Amino acid sequence: MKLLSIVGTASIRFFTLFAITSSTLSAEVQRLKPDEFQLFKIVAADPGQLRRKMSLEPILCKVARERAADMDRRHYFSHTNPSGFGPNRLVRRAGFFLLPYYDQSKSGNNIESLALSFGGPADAFSDWKGSDAHRTHLLGINPFYRTQTAIGVGIVHSDYNYYVFLSASKNTNKNPPMVILKDPAGNIISSTR
Repeated sequence: MKLLSIVGTASIRFFTLFAITSSTLSAEVQRLKPDEFQLFKIVAADPGQLRRKMSLEPILCKVARERAADMDRRHYFSHTNPSGFGPNRLVRRAGFFLLPYYDQSKSGNNIESLALSFGGPADAFSDWKGSDAHRTHLLGINPFYRTQTAIGVGIVHSDYNYYVFLSASKNTNKNPPMVILKDPAGNIISSTR
């Protein structure tokens, strides 16, 4: 009888370990580049930052990098891509659901700041701070942006450097796709589940 208990427990432990390993294998892994991580730190540490807490969100980071790559690949610089889609729609398509009062239109944007620069993350942030609208977004100066504590950053280097900063309230999707976000050293920062 004792042997069956031990074997039964071992089987349950094996099954649990197998289930965890299987879900990890099926997850998409996003790894931040050093300059993306640096951009997040610069924005979060600015003395004018009014958000009490900011956290990197895997789906938002994925979409931010995809946005930067798309602008580079298709040679445009706009909150609306050549297909007519804005960032609100793009994050929803990726599995990050915004609250109902966010702009629901095809080209809606309540979450994105863009920069096109020859310089590094500090230069892009400096450019953003020179614009009232971008400074308000990045530093959470008004109450709407202050509640946007889920953050995504994406950078693509090409002839120019494309910088994308996304911020939103918590994902309302109860069953988001499994995405794991790692820092540049490969350590897990967060995951969607």
